Amino acid sequence: MANQNSAGTKVSKWQLIWAIASKDFIDGLKRRQMLNYILTIIFLLALYRFLPIIGNADAPPLLVVFDGGESELMQSLELSEAVQLRTAESDDDLLYKVGTEDRKTMGLVLPADFDQRAGNSEAIELEAYIDHWVSSEDEAAMKTGIEAEIARLLGTAIDLRIKRDYLTQPDSGFSFYIAFGLLVVIWIMGMMVTPQLIVEEKTNRTIDALRVSPITETELLTAKVLVGAVYCILMSSVVLVVYGSFVLHWWAMAGAILCGTFFIVSIGLLLGIKINDARHINLWTFIIFQPLLISMILGIFEAVSPGLRAAMRWLPTVAMGNAAAQSIAANVDLAAYLQSLLIMILWGLAFFLFDAWLLRRMEQ
Repeated sequence: MANQNSAGTKVSKWQLIWAIASKDFIDGLKRRQMLNYILTIIFLLALYRFLPIIGNADAPPLLVVFDGGESELMQSLELSEAVQLRTAESDDDLLYKVGTEDRKTMGLVLPADFDQRAGNSEAIELEAYIDHWVSSEDEAAMKTGIEAEIARLLGTAIDLRIKRDYLTQPDSGFSFYIAFGLLVVIWIMGMMVTPQLIVEEKTNRTIDALRVSPITETELLTAKVLVGAVYCILMSSVVLVVYGSFVLHWWAMAGAILCGTFFIVSIGLLLGIKINDARHINLWTFIIFQPLLISMILGIFEAVSPGLRAAMRWLPTVAMGNAAAQSIAANVDLAAYLQSLLIMILWGLAFFLFDAWLLRRMEQ
């Protein structure tokens, strides 16, 4: 492809990039497959969003308790069918465990003198905690139910003083659902739609016309990246609609989406360059998606040793999951977040430059 450097040519190149991107974007919307992709995305996100709710619909309220004085109430709560009990080692451990749950949970603190106060036959006030995303209706239901159960076990009235706070942790269940949702959306749009932009150019032989135009390989790929990125970003809005109530830092979520999109779309372009038959795209994207998904799962959760988990943070999909998880945490670890963005950018840039090299070789 020809490459000229005059100021006028630069303007025409950006116009050509825009023309290619606009045409590809509109043509993509006309494909029948696009509707299938959109419906698949909506179905998967809805499934993973409401699966925890459906699975715990008949379960008793989850109660995390920090017992400061080895109260006899704990043994009664363990035997109770009205609550599902989990214990905490400290106040901080209680807040952490409440923040890692993907279902509505209450944290309860039993003071060291709780048994002594319970023996006075007076109403007892206790501190309780819930996460910010729990609805007012669920909060009221949990408060009423847990107060009634403890009062039944003790024979003493209980008054829970509930504190609503931002407790969600970066390694919570919701962080996985959000990261998984983004990965699926960007995977479908970036690795199934984007390759077709290159394959169609080769099939229709329009790429031959582009070879004699002023546009370079890098600029042609830039146009394709823009189209794939727009598709990914538009469909990522579905993830934000489904999980928006958990997001506290929208700028952090935006960074995760943009950098993750650049990485995935760059892989999609590689598939488009190497594959000549559009019918093979879905098969290869599915094969590539499996290690990407597995690495993200292992990298986010404590399923592997700390050393291996630290090493896996340099993998781009793990970095995307970690960056997205920061958006739902009360406090963003800025150093870790920026590191995650940098990892995705470097991986994406490496694939993008490799794509340009392959496209240049294809012309020779």
